Amino acid sequence: MGWAPIAHIVWDWNGTLLHDIDAVIAATNATFAEIDLEPLTLKRYRELYCVRFPRFYERLMGQLPWSSVTQ
Repeated sequence: MGWAPIAHIVWDWNGTLLHDIDAVIAATNATFAEIDLEPLTLKRYRELYCVRFPRFYERLMGQLPWSSVTQ
């Protein structure tokens, strides 16, 4: 039996495969600095985190991220 070609790669973005929380917070804070928002802490991230990313960022920023672009 031969190997089938890989059709999909599923990336698990919750730290199971890679401890990425430091990179997530650093990237978020770099973006927040550009739009004058307070830096995100790990504690605050854990308090607000939810699975639907738009809802998470709405809770975090007080609005959906793309709504600030159009204002």
